[in-house]
Amino acid sequence: MTVINEFIIENNDVYMLAQSKNFIIVNDNYSGLMLLDKDLRVVKTIKISKELLIYNLYSSKKDDQIVVFDGENQTLFLLDLTNSSNIVQMNRKEIFLNWFDSGADWFALRDGNNEYRFSFMNGRELSCTPYCRINSLSYTDEEFLFKKNGEMYISRDNTKRKIAQDYTETMDYSFSEVYIVEFDENKFIVSGNNKTIEINISDKSNWIIRKVLVREERLILLLNDSTQAAKNKLISYDLLSLVNIKDNTSIK
Repeated sequence: MTVINEFIIENNDVYMLAQSKNFIIVNDNYSGLMLLDKDLRVVKTIKISKELLIYNLYSSKKDDQIVVFDGENQTLFLLDLTNSSNIVQMNRKEIFLNWFDSGADWFALRDGNNEYRFSFMNGRELSCTPYCRINSLSYTDEEFLFKKNGEMYISRDNTKRKIAQDYTETMDYSFSEVYIVEFDENKFIVSGNNKTIEINISDKSNWIIRKVLVREERLILLLNDSTQAAKNKLISYDLLSLVNIKDNTSIK
């Protein structure tokens, strides 16, 4: 795969990666967020809290409204990245899962028992309903990748389809309409367009994979330096060049 952009981030413990309509989003140490454009250039930073521990960052490519879940302090922060002067803070006792849905003025989250719908404007709870729990592995705008009985499915509009790829307990997942990526600290495997490619971290490298974001024709990796906690790297790959890569290529 062709590297499109690469960005080193130093003196910053970056552990979160997400995408909205106009921004690539990472955490800015333990106080806020750093917003980047599609070329991995910093657009701005946003301060949220002095002791921010992000368990999950919920976002959609439909807009730039996001939800930051600080599970340590049992707090949700709602903000529009295009106008971050107004941040709504919600104190909640639930531990929310890796699942998210949203509309123009609402968003929905799930804990182990219920699905909650909230107002994006003021955080008011609009509804709380029980649901049939699924083990959600990853989500995109209107689809959810989940596992059941050791097999993987993609759900959209309350319908599900089984995918041929096997589920691996030790791997994490990200997906788009065309590609499914499974990854751990040392490698990632891209499947799509009737091709599967495994990319490994070089044995001579200190980098480990922290997060993977796959969207349309691009794949973005967040790498952490295993010897320097505050040194990180973002790499953007061109997925369309997948057909030209040799299997077992290494990241140095």
